[in-house]
Amino acid sequence: MKLTEADIEDFKLRLRQLESEIESRATFETAARAIALLSPMVGKLLAERDEQAAEIKRLREALTPSGDTKHEYIGEVSQPCSNVSYPLEETITWTATKEIMQMILARADSQPPDVSLGNQPNAATGQVFTMPEEKKQ
Repeated sequence: MKLTEADIEDFKLRLRQLESEIESRATFETAARAIALLSPMVGKLLAERDEQAAEIKRLREALTPSGDTKHEYIGEVSQPCSNVSYPLEETITWTATKEIMQMILARADSQPPDVSLGNQPNAATGQVFTMPEEKKQ
């Protein structure tokens, strides 16, 4: 039996297809080996990411003014009262506490704090809360 030009071309085409399939299988096997080696590391990285996300969520909740944080923080922070002749501590108001929480969050987000927070008088005391000059951005 004599091969025709068409037979030879079909043979060449099938050979190229087989070569491509062999390369694909080799690539797949190489990728499968790489995945097997990297899987423990990927799992560890994903677990660390989940732990960090949970910690960020917990910290954001602790720094976000809400009924829960108000219950936790109100009355917890005080400052010396300077306009009396005997030692007295004055409790910082919830409004001032919220302003501090917002400044901490702003700094954590790498954004300058809203300067309007520091320039508004506290409704309860009339005091103006300002950041020290060296802390302003």
